Amino acid sequence: MMTRAIALIICIFLFSTARIVAADGPWIGLRTAEFSVAGDVSAEEIRRVAERFDTVRQAVGELKPGHDFASPVPLLILVLRNSAQIARFKSGDEFFAETAMTRFIVYSGNQTAERAALREYARLLIADHLGPAAAPPWLVSGLAEYFSTLEISENGQAVFGAWNSKTTARRYTVASLLETDLYSFNRQTADTEALFREQSYRLVRTLLADKRGFRSPGFTSLIDALERGKPSLEAIEGAFGIKLGDSSFQIPAGSRPISMIARTVAGSSETLTETEARLAFCEIAYALGNEDALAGLTPSILSDPRATTLLGRMRAAERDFPAAEKLFERAIAHDPGDYRPYFALAAALVARESTELGFSSGFQAATAERVRSLLSKAIELAPRFGESYSLLAFVNSVRREDVPATIDKLKIALAIAPGNPWYQMRLAELRIADGDFQNARPSLFRLNRSAGDDRMRVYAENTLVRLVSLEQQMASLKYRRKGEVDGITDEPMSDEEIARRRERALIESLNAALRIPAPNEVRILGTIEGVECKSISVVVAVRTDDGIYTLINESVDNIFLTSYAVISDSRFGCGESTGNGLAVVTFRPAKDATTAGELVAVEFVPRNFEFLPKKN
Repeated sequence: MMTRAIALIICIFLFSTARIVAADGPWIGLRTAEFSVAGDVSAEEIRRVAERFDTVRQAVGELKPGHDFASPVPLLILVLRNSAQIARFKSGDEFFAETAMTRFIVYSGNQTAERAALREYARLLIADHLGPAAAPPWLVSGLAEYFSTLEISENGQAVFGAWNSKTTARRYTVASLLETDLYSFNRQTADTEALFREQSYRLVRTLLADKRGFRSPGFTSLIDALERGKPSLEAIEGAFGIKLGDSSFQIPAGSRPISMIARTVAGSSETLTETEARLAFCEIAYALGNEDALAGLTPSILSDPRATTLLGRMRAAERDFPAAEKLFERAIAHDPGDYRPYFALAAALVARESTELGFSSGFQAATAERVRSLLSKAIELAPRFGESYSLLAFVNSVRREDVPATIDKLKIALAIAPGNPWYQMRLAELRIADGDFQNARPSLFRLNRSAGDDRMRVYAENTLVRLVSLEQQMASLKYRRKGEVDGITDEPMSDEEIARRRERALIESLNAALRIPAPNEVRILGTIEGVECKSISVVVAVRTDDGIYTLINESVDNIFLTSYAVISDSRFGCGESTGNGLAVVTFRPAKDATTAGELVAVEFVPRNFEFLPKKN
């Protein structure tokens, strides 16, 4: 980890006033090799928390033997006896928040909240090191639930998997569970997510019946197959030699929990100052979008150079870049050994010449040179802080400068967190800048399919369009041979031919980006005529050239929904229609004649879209 002490963690926004700090005792902090723990509990409790989380890290590491499950961004675990302090940020007993520079897991310390915190930590580790493509939501959720069952005996024996799942009336089918992607998972209701977690846990427990656990050949083969892009059902059945069918899951009697010795953490705890505690609180407030952040900048805190960096990040978020730059430079002058203001200043300079969504068509040469200098210093001071490499890759990909050397540097961040989708995106951008379209394209398709939020999905789609445009620009510089449609001639291509090729390339890209249907699924091309929500199902009418298909599903939450086209005034919900938007609709044919089948996915596409035959 890059933090020299828990006190050195910085944030972007600030929070509240003096009353936010616990009044019934000092805060205690402990820094381990991979995270920091702090709170208003005893030193013994802080150490117990650290050992539990590090034991989970050790267990998650069994998924990929030989790989160091480190964090590319500092992590603070905050455990509070006074749960009212948590309520100032968010209702409930626990939550997860993050900024570009720090991550937080916060909980009130009771057993239920601690279990949820351990679950979130396991999910975070798996996302960083396996990634959404290699670890689909059912696997991440099942594993995270499994690791949250940690029990440590007085003799230091750690056991995972002893929890018995609840009995629920409703169940996911095998197909619907395995095919839920990260984007759909993140849009679930709380009740649906709880059901998804339980069913995923049941499946993971089923696969862990072998006493060797994650070291069994089956589990090793499963991870390998998923990393190679195999669908979940095919990967499971091939790795374990079983047939899941399409029924609900039952945990077999032979399932065994994983046991190991609890990890003992090194280092001593220390009492944090009031300023240090407030600095930790203020970044959590920023990560949660607290609008009262500025109130925390009392005169006493402003005398600390770390607070100067905090204020600078606030100004940068407001796009007041001149003020932010002065504050960062002041923080560097006060503490030249802290990497954070160097990185923060570099990020502000990049943001100044980028859109608010993070796109940039170019950086001034002077800006790029200064950013490189700042990031070089940040990397020197904190070589395991992955965001520095990512930002450097973005600037150099836009400028198309130092690309091969930058790819080598970015691989350091990817070695720390190979599953991080933004690091993978930066590598794809560098490959585009290097003209390596062949290797960039598959990465962008995977990132688009596995995107967990709108920002990544939109960014991946725009980058795919840029890749196609660059390919066509290069093609337009070549000559075609007479008499051959796609050969070389003595004449340059016409504007119409260039436009035709670009359109064709975009359609090819969209065909490749679409969700891959399962063997028992059918895809059609049509428009959504209506969405009707009934008491136990959702009914969707799809108009095609062959007529109208009536499709059903239990809930809108279960439908994979995305768009590769801009459709004016379009919606998809109960009682609403998407107008004239064209969509690729995937469903499982029904065995009876009541409906056409079960609706699986709706992917909106441009009006000129068409299915292309698969290439051999």
